[in-house]
Amino acid sequence: MDDFINQALIHNSTDYSDKKSVYKANRAADKMREIAKSVCCEEEVKKFIESLNHPVAGKWIAFTFADNPILTSSQKAKCVKKIRTIASGNDADAIGAEMWLSERGL
Repeated sequence: MDDFINQALIHNSTDYSDKKSVYKANRAADKMREIAKSVCCEEEVKKFIESLNHPVAGKWIAFTFADNPILTSSQKAKCVKKIRTIASGNDADAIGAEMWLSERGL
């Protein structure tokens, strides 16, 4: 969990005018997806879902865990709710969230 949060913090500090910073952010995003895919027990999943309101990592938890087949329907609904909230914004994250929802017919 700590590594996931650290990767989210790295990604959050991206300077899009700096290629090295963008590369570092992309690596952090890849690492978060790897961490999410490696979570296979219900207790671990529960810890992540309980952190959906983390100010930086929460959105990454929602996106990387929502498609995980180990989630209960309630846990998936919490992730989708978080993504819908992100989609209601006026920034690049909102556009990404809208695309994510559209791709899944939600």
